Amino acid sequence: MMSFQPFQLVVQASGETTLITAGMPGPAGANGLGVPTGGTTGQALVKNSNANNDTTWQTVATVGVIIQDSATQTGSTWSSSKIQTQLDTKASSTHNHNTLYATLASAVPIGGTTGQVLTKNSATDYDDSWQTLINASAEFDLTGVSWNSGTPPATTGSLRGRFVTMGALVALSVRLEYEGATAVSNISCSIPMDGQFPLALEFAGVNAANEVIVPGIGIISTSEAATTSTNSSFVCIRRNPNNNGQEIFIRSSATAALKFASAMLLYRKA
Repeated sequence: MMSFQPFQLVVQASGETTLITAGMPGPAGANGLGVPTGGTTGQALVKNSNANNDTTWQTVATVGVIIQDSATQTGSTWSSSKIQTQLDTKASSTHNHNTLYATLASAVPIGGTTGQVLTKNSATDYDDSWQTLINASAEFDLTGVSWNSGTPPATTGSLRGRFVTMGALVALSVRLEYEGATAVSNISCSIPMDGQFPLALEFAGVNAANEVIVPGIGIISTSEAATTSTNSSFVCIRRNPNNNGQEIFIRSSATAALKFASAMLLYRKA
């Protein structure tokens, strides 16, 4: 096996003699010339100066994102706000985009509950919120029901309504039941919507009294049991002739002692 022995080097300069004793590099795996001992996990070997083999083990700190400027080829550390500014400027000037990159904090609102959806509140950028897509109302008493004669079938009755909203759509149902009461001969009834149901979206120019806004389906009869017989009826949301508001209007095909009415309408809310 070949081995290396220490050697001596004699240097003479200006009449002086200097004796230098040095060793040859050790076998593979041993510390070589210029690699200091010590150091800890994760440290890097760093030059202390331009001199050969002048190195030491040092901890290198992570200082942020290094952005290389293509114009100046100069490395610099930028904050997140500076990076955002540069992205926006690049989008606007270089790529001719009118809309800049969105700041993530303003793009998606916080909060919300399970099952809600992100919904636009207006046409303004980032004006959005978490909303429940489907809302169902509990059954409630209807008020302000009137008949064409001005006199209801009885002073008491079961007058009920409910509705479900699905985004901008509304499905509502009503039930007027005066069973067991003395009926008065009538042909139609109306139910004001203000404060009880979401108002319907109107077509342009629909503003005169009694104009139909949305047609629906339903029945009006002398009793609940008589609904199995042929009894043509008409149901709609229309303009109220008294205050120009909106109302549900149910009309029978002929005058009779009407005591029961039921209607369902599907429409887009205002």
